[in-house]
Amino acid sequence: MVVIWEQMPPVSEDHPVSGAAACEFAGYLYLFGGASHDHTRAPSHEMRHAVFDCAAGAWLPPEELDVDGDVPTPRIGCTATRLRGTVYLFGGQQTWPAATLNDLYAASVVQQGVVEWQQLLDATPCVPTPNFTPLEIAAAKNTAREKADKLRDNETGDSLDPSNPKYLAVWQQEYDKFLEEIKYNPQRGSLSIAPPAGKKGKGRLAPQVQEERPPSRAGDGRRPGHRAWHAACSIEMMAEGDMCGASAVVVCGGASPGAKRGNAGLMDDLWLYLPDTGEWKERSFRPGGHGRRRSQTSGGLGSFDGAAMVKKDKAGSLPEGMHGNANPFPRAFHSLTAVAGGRYAVLFGGKTPLADRTNDVFVLETRRFTWTQLESLHNSV
Repeated sequence: MVVIWEQMPPVSEDHPVSGAAACEFAGYLYLFGGASHDHTRAPSHEMRHAVFDCAAGAWLPPEELDVDGDVPTPRIGCTATRLRGTVYLFGGQQTWPAATLNDLYAASVVQQGVVEWQQLLDATPCVPTPNFTPLEIAAAKNTAREKADKLRDNETGDSLDPSNPKYLAVWQQEYDKFLEEIKYNPQRGSLSIAPPAGKKGKGRLAPQVQEERPPSRAGDGRRPGHRAWHAACSIEMMAEGDMCGASAVVVCGGASPGAKRGNAGLMDDLWLYLPDTGEWKERSFRPGGHGRRRSQTSGGLGSFDGAAMVKKDKAGSLPEGMHGNANPFPRAFHSLTAVAGGRYAVLFGGKTPLADRTNDVFVLETRRFTWTQLESLHNSV
């Protein structure tokens, strides 16, 4: 198999975009959300929409786009998944005001460039930061105070009083920055953070910060919890089990303030959204998926053929290159792609509690929801 890449024109010459979601519909690529490189996570007035004409190799001009209905709030790290004639957008990180979401939208593409949105589920309340330990909170407060204590009055040159609005603004900025830096640190559980001693300003009262209770780790029992940087794909028709004949949007993993403690802020669950009934169903993992390594080329894994999934031999062992009883989670920043008519879904790469970047490959068999890990040429990078 030979794949030839060709670079297409960017969606914006002046503002490169990252963190967007995209999916194909009737020969057009629809791009939603994302943040510009020059103001990542900065406030944005509206959800970004862009449409790429694959046949013409060009983006539709903005005047040809028409977006209506319950338009989603600006966000990054969400997923856009097409199932039949509808695009489903789930979760992500709202850029302003900052929040991690678990809302669900459906987009109907009336014609090329014309998108009508409908909100199916609103986001449940969520705290935008994880449940930090008292030691981490204390370290954040001391770091913020150190930075704010360095401020000087322009006229007198004296240190600013903690009640000064400028002092409070810098304190809050440094406090948020400190917690953001350690939020998803894989080593966070073993960090030993001690407040600095003997620094100037010791004894001052830090500005009061309301520490809110973290959200439920498993959502509300009927839907996924808040997350961003997850992966999603669609399954047209499930062949067996309690949802035989149903079509679904699969959502798995992601980064979340509600992740289980010890998972480094990463989710370890898999959910199905059933458009026909409007229900969410969580699926547990079963051990014992089967698969085999295909031909490989330098730099990664060769093509995967869903029909090539094989059974154990008579001795009950798996063929070379297979790893049964696999579970790819927790992880985030990964991809998930349905193959073989939705009978299988291939998961690639991402971030795990043990590695910031991985190139491992897992296959989900969607009839029984079993995972198999395929052998890769290289370890995590």
